Amino acid sequence: MLATLDALWPVHIPALSAGGPSLEDLEPQKLADRRIPARNPEIRGPLDVYYYSYLESAGPDAAAGAARLAIGRREAAGVLTYEILNLVDGKRTVSEIRDTLSGRYEPVPLGEIADYVDVLAKAGVLRYRN
Repeated sequence: MLATLDALWPVHIPALSAGGPSLEDLEPQKLADRRIPARNPEIRGPLDVYYYSYLESAGPDAAAGAARLAIGRREAAGVLTYEILNLVDGKRTVSEIRDTLSGRYEPVPLGEIADYVDVLAKAGVLRYRN
């Protein structure tokens, strides 16, 4: 289907014609992240309050990892990262969190959300249920 759309309307799918991902890379199972993050109940509230940052206090690896993320370079990075943590409830998958954020704020690639959630997991803010 994507190849047909690309042939008929190449403007709508520029990544396929510009050396971007192949059709195999766009298979549905590769576009979803079924991991379910659950918050650490010992950590309450936001991660950044006034002059305190939980990620910085979790160690240099967590702070450096968060600083390198693509989501941190977005204009709405503060709101997006805050909302990612709010949406972690032990029921939603990483893909569902991405879908919710993309619907409420702006389209965000799944990889950016997954990278941030992985940093939170390494810092002990959350864990994966599956």
